[in-house]
Amino acid sequence: MSLLIGQIPEAIAITSIALIETSISTLQQHKAENSIYSLKNMLVDKAKVLRNGEIHKIDSKNLVPGDIIFIESGDRVPADARIIECYDLKISEATLNGESTPLIKDACTCEKNICLADRCNMIYMGTSVLSGYAKAVVVATGMKTEIGKIAKMLQNIEAEPTPLQIKMQKFTQK
Repeated sequence: MSLLIGQIPEAIAITSIALIETSISTLQQHKAENSIYSLKNMLVDKAKVLRNGEIHKIDSKNLVPGDIIFIESGDRVPADARIIECYDLKISEATLNGESTPLIKDACTCEKNICLADRCNMIYMGTSVLSGYAKAVVVATGMKTEIGKIAKMLQNIEAEPTPLQIKMQKFTQK
């Protein structure tokens, strides 16, 4: 409208603000989608599970709580599980807590209300096995796992306008 009535500087300013606002909004949406996509990529495709007295390789989406799984060096953990047997098990839980230091896991019993990082007898979906091997019983799958809870929180985040977007909206309205 500004261009049609001959107010060229205002038309350029409004167009520039609209382009900047669109660019920022698109960039934020892209970052949010990348976060969710990277969480989905952490999911494990196959799992070694004990079924009918034999070890089978199945899709990890078919795991259920109570299944006995086997993990070894180089694997990614297919579900949240409690360790029942292990040997020299070291896990990288960087996907959950950001710590690059490997954690030594064992089949010991932990206190009842211990924090997530101190649960030495638990392994979590999407974490990496750095060394050793273990036998564990699945306690949670899918969105009920710790990584699933993080994904759920990310999906529920509503995009709030940035201070720059608010200022640009006010400026555009004026």
